[in-house]
Amino acid sequence: MASKKPIIMFVHGAWHTLEHYRVFLAILQSKGYTVIAPDLPSRTVETVVDPTKADIELIASIARNSPTKGKGFGLGIEARRSQGLNGGVRRIVIVAGFILEKGVCIETSAPIDSLDWCYYEGSLKVIDRKLDAGPFFYPDISHQDQQSALRRLVKHPKACSFYSPENKAYTEIDTTFVYCGKVMAFPQAAQRDMIMSLKDRRVKVDEESLPSGHFPSLSMPDRLAEIVLKYCA
Repeated sequence: MASKKPIIMFVHGAWHTLEHYRVFLAILQSKGYTVIAPDLPSRTVETVVDPTKADIELIASIARNSPTKGKGFGLGIEARRSQGLNGGVRRIVIVAGFILEKGVCIETSAPIDSLDWCYYEGSLKVIDRKLDAGPFFYPDISHQDQQSALRRLVKHPKACSFYSPENKAYTEIDTTFVYCGKVMAFPQAAQRDMIMSLKDRRVKVDEESLPSGHFPSLSMPDRLAEIVLKYCA
């Protein structure tokens, strides 16, 4: 009997909502995969006391209650099997995002004073209003599509930049990093330096590349889906 396809859990990025990823997620679903894509509480910062904790608790809760019975979210398949448990997380795919060490936060890795495109304003991390953010975030889509994406952006909490992970899932679960070659906020050279640093510490990371801006979900959703599905096989 054929094995069931894995469930794909998708976690959206800062300032963005699921609408920015709609086409990409639809491609995954069209291939017969169940996609769980929570709308993270951190984007509604006015009503969330601890936005990072709220995001983590939501993701963990969904994993625990998914059909794979992922109790103990964060454990890979082999680790769970050793405990006599089914299910588990098969792989993590990170698209041009920070991979943080335990005890390290984004503010440590990319201090706000070193960035010329965003700043802190009260409890928020704000994209500089003087910046033409369309070409900055989405250099590989049309001006019209850039403006459409910008209109859908939401607030992002400052607190998320100061959260330090307590566990490193990428050390126990197979991980793939997707380099994006046209990212201005996190240039490809910096992406590669980060992965090389992990490999120097004997962390195994599979690597893929796309000639895209920070959001291939908008500019080349089919090619991003191909990468994700490659690791679902």
